[in-house]
Amino acid sequence: EPPLIRIGAPAHDRTKPYIPQFLAARSGFGRLAELMGEYGTKALYEIHTGTLAVTCSRALELLRDLDPQRIGAIYDVPNMVRVGLEDTRMGMEILGSYLAHVHIGNGLLVNRDRDEHGQQQWSWEFCELREGVADIPQIVQDLHDLRYGGYVSLEQFGPGDDDRKVKEEGDYLRALAQHMG
Repeated sequence: EPPLIRIGAPAHDRTKPYIPQFLAARSGFGRLAELMGEYGTKALYEIHTGTLAVTCSRALELLRDLDPQRIGAIYDVPNMVRVGLEDTRMGMEILGSYLAHVHIGNGLLVNRDRDEHGQQQWSWEFCELREGVADIPQIVQDLHDLRYGGYVSLEQFGPGDDDRKVKEEGDYLRALAQHMG
C-alpha cells in the first residue's frame, strides 16, 4: 500500500452557497487522486469540523467514484463528535474502502458565558477517552467487527502530561482491542 499523506480539507465558507464549494472541492480531489497515482501515494481527507464534509456521509459524497487506492478518509472521532457523530458502525460502513486511518479521541461540551444577546455559549474540550461524548468501546468494537486493519492514532490535545496520556490512553485502547479480539 502506498504511503499515506494527510491533506488539508477545504473550509466551508458560510457566506457563499454550499453546493458550488462542494463541487469545486470534489473536482479538486479528482485531480489530486490522479496526481497520487503518478507518485504512488495515497492522500487522506480528514473528516474535520468547519470543512465541506464533516461526516462520513458527506466525505463519501466528496470522494465517491475516486480510486480508494489513491485517496481515502481519516475517520476522526474528536472532530465528528462536535458536529453530531453518526452511528459509528454505519459511518464506517458508509466510508467502506475509503476508510484509511482512524483518529481516536473524545470531547466534552462545556458551558460558557452568555453572549451579548443572552444566548448560552458552549465550547468543546478534549478529555480522556473514558470521559467524553463518544462511546470509545463501541467504536473499537465496530472497527473489530468490520475487520479494520489500518492504523489508529490517539488524538488527545487536552491539558496534561503527554507521556502519561499516551501510556494510560494507549493501555486503555489496547485493553479494549484485546477484549474484542
